[in-house]
Amino acid sequence: LAFSYPLMIAAAASFSGAVDINKIYDMDDSHKERFDGLFGSRQGFLESPDYLQNLINPQKNFPRILITCGTSDFLYQSNLEFMDYLKQKKITADFYTTEGAAHTWDYWDSMLLYAITWMDL
Repeated sequence: LAFSYPLMIAAAASFSGAVDINKIYDMDDSHKERFDGLFGSRQGFLESPDYLQNLINPQKNFPRILITCGTSDFLYQSNLEFMDYLKQKKITADFYTTEGAAHTWDYWDSMLLYAITWMDL
């Protein structure tokens, strides 16, 4: 939502986010079947407005962005690559990582408290 409606949202946070679903497509056949059922094909997905990278327009004013991901999360590398992508597009985002943290509710709960402080709510 933050990338679709940047003027309506002051800040956004991602906790271990699937920030590049295109990479998940190849993880196993169930993901491929699900995406093909929704979008018709991988190319259909890559051309859709549901592909996050299609929403990133450097000419928009984006809200503050926080991306968090633990180093033991299976999405960690994808989050690092997404941060690089944002930098290439000259979009500022804060990246917070926790050594050894995995894709768990305990991690997300702790990051929620961090994000509230980060957002200054």
